Amino acid sequence: MSYIDAAFRSSHLNEVYLFMQNKYVLVNYAPDTIDNKVLFGPLLIGARYPSLRGTAFAEREINCAFGSHHKDQAFIFSENFCAQINYAPHIANNKIIKGPTTITTMFPFFTKKVFESGVDAAFESTEKYEAYLFKGDQCALINYDYDSHLIAIYLINQRFPSLKNTIFESGIDATFASHRTDEAYLFKGDYCARINFAPSTTDDYIIGDIKKILTYCPALRSILPLKTKTSCPLNMSDLHAMEEHKWRYMLSFLQRTTDAKPTLKKCAEALQVLEQDARRYYAENIGPFHHSRSGLLAMDQQNWRCMPSLPHQQLNPRKNSNEFANSESEESTQKYYADQHTNCNKEAEASFLEILLVDGCFILELLLRCWDKNFKDEDDPITSNAWMVPAIRCDLALLENQIPFVVLQRLFDIVRSTCMRTDPLASACSCSLPELAMHFFQPVPNTDKDPSDSKELCQDDRHFLGMLHKFYLPNNAVSPPKCPGDKKAWRFRHCETNFQKLELSLKMVHKVVC
Repeated sequence: MSYIDAAFRSSHLNEVYLFMQNKYVLVNYAPDTIDNKVLFGPLLIGARYPSLRGTAFAEREINCAFGSHHKDQAFIFSENFCAQINYAPHIANNKIIKGPTTITTMFPFFTKKVFESGVDAAFESTEKYEAYLFKGDQCALINYDYDSHLIAIYLINQRFPSLKNTIFESGIDATFASHRTDEAYLFKGDYCARINFAPSTTDDYIIGDIKKILTYCPALRSILPLKTKTSCPLNMSDLHAMEEHKWRYMLSFLQRTTDAKPTLKKCAEALQVLEQDARRYYAENIGPFHHSRSGLLAMDQQNWRCMPSLPHQQLNPRKNSNEFANSESEESTQKYYADQHTNCNKEAEASFLEILLVDGCFILELLLRCWDKNFKDEDDPITSNAWMVPAIRCDLALLENQIPFVVLQRLFDIVRSTCMRTDPLASACSCSLPELAMHFFQPVPNTDKDPSDSKELCQDDRHFLGMLHKFYLPNNAVSPPKCPGDKKAWRFRHCETNFQKLELSLKMVHKVVC
């Protein structure tokens, strides 16, 4: 059994990305010491690399990888597919540069070679744009630059005589080039070796002894060997296996929301051009505007995973059927949304309601888990990793990611009314939805308002963004004069013409004269 499936060296000193099944860890491997430490992870590949979601690399595993001499770039392999990526160290702004495509399309010189069906391991050489690729007992030296070509194919023990009569001469599970010149780490099973690979010669040698991986890197003891691959337990086909009446009641509930005035629509084109980063989705897309957008499909699966998790908080549709039937209005929830989500046919409406149901359950489960600091779920790729919650917090504050507050409130009422006292999140269920939301978003303190007074902040607001806007809005429409003789009314610094260009309008409420 292989402990590590793939690895590549980061552009950050002494940092390496290690891949195991569908997860990864970022490690500072601290050469010649045992002071190594895990910086991030284990985290689902799709959570760290949004650009890989929906591809074999995130949904299955990365079998092989090697870093590129082009800064922050790497080549990754999954079976007979490969891609060139910019991995954007320490941020989620990674992207696919080329691919995914077959190995023979990326490297035509591997056609009819053993490497065309997959690569076991690889590492970049100190010779610029050269890399060593391994498959079984064979090793290929290639140039991977724009005019990529095959330099030579050897047996492993011919190219690296130091590996003769070791476990590595018959094959290598994973490897990465060290930040130290001409050095690399090799992995097979639970063993690891550090070598000087002596480019262009056969003077290579093993540095020290072949050791257990966990002896080389004690920081991985709590991670390796990795448990069985984590997968989302619920997908679209599983939906139909749910009790038919439960699904019907949930859809009916979403249709019976009050206040059908459209309050959500896509940003104006002027705002979109003004600042693309303000609309970038780092981890999550919510609601119908960008549903199933390329690059975010893995998080859609995580949303499905949260739906059955929420009613371990046992949703009982029979118990709540009267509540659904006696809702105040028959107006469709679609009318909260402008643009293309009006006047839909029945099939489109069912899909629309399905999106709100799944995404609404995801939001509520996230709020509940983030309320209790003592709640831990090691298999949760969101709350168990430091960068994911802040990224999703930013995504949930985007205008196009809003879900009508009344929809979330009705879902939360159902959950709260059926939550068991023994539930680990029972204390969170006793709070109000506005309290959970304000605790999750953690707004910067406002001297005029207390975040704990969340009910007042959410009054008359139609979504989370409105709640945050109200929190930051000053209590008074004007600022007090700086001195008794100052009679100038408070006003915006920017002229109204600039706001009109962004399709925003201003209305003077009143003036204050001292």
